[in-house]
Amino acid sequence: MLNQSIKDNGWIGGISVAADGQCFDGSARLDAIYDQFGEDVEPIIVDADGTRPIIVRRTDIPNADDPKAKLLAVTANRVAQIDLDFDYDILRSLEDEIDLSPYFDEDEIHIDEDEIPQAGEWDNALSDLPSGDKEPFQQMTFTLHDEQVELVKAAMDSAKKMGNYDSLNQNSNGNALARICEIFLTQNG
Repeated sequence: MLNQSIKDNGWIGGISVAADGQCFDGSARLDAIYDQFGEDVEPIIVDADGTRPIIVRRTDIPNADDPKAKLLAVTANRVAQIDLDFDYDILRSLEDEIDLSPYFDEDEIHIDEDEIPQAGEWDNALSDLPSGDKEPFQQMTFTLHDEQVELVKAAMDSAKKMGNYDSLNQNSNGNALARICEIFLTQNG
C-alpha cells in the first residue's frame, strides 16, 4: 500500500536518520524510495538537531481543501495503520535502555508467560472456543507471494472505496472480496 500511495500521490513525510546516515524512523519509506524513484534519485537532505520542526510544503497542492491534500491525509494515516507492526521482542529488549511507559501500557509489551498454554495444554485452552458452524458466515484463508500482496491490498482498497456492499456481512474485507469476485464474474463470465 505504501508503494502504491507514493506512486499515485507522490512523496509525503520524511525519513529520520542519525548523523551516520543510519535510518531510525521511516524504514518502510526508505525501502520504497528506489522502487518508486529509481536508483539515481537524489533526496533532499535537511540537517537538523531536533530543536525545530521540519515542514514539507507540497507546491503542487494549492491548499488543504484540495482533494489531493485530503486524499494524502487519509492515505498517510491508513498506510501507517496497516503497515504498523511492532516487534515486541525488540521493545522488551529496549526497556533497559529507554523508558517506553509514556507510549505503551505495561500489558502491551509484557505477556504473562504463565497464561500461555504449554505443550499438552492446548486441548484445554481450545475447549472454550465455540464449536459448530457459524452460518451463514464462512472463513477462508489464502496464501500470497510477497509480489501479490500489494496487488491484492490495492484491489481490496479500491473495492472498499466503491461504497457499501449490500450484504448481511459486517466484515469490510469479506465484502470487498465479494465485490471483486462479482465484478470479475460479470466481466468474464
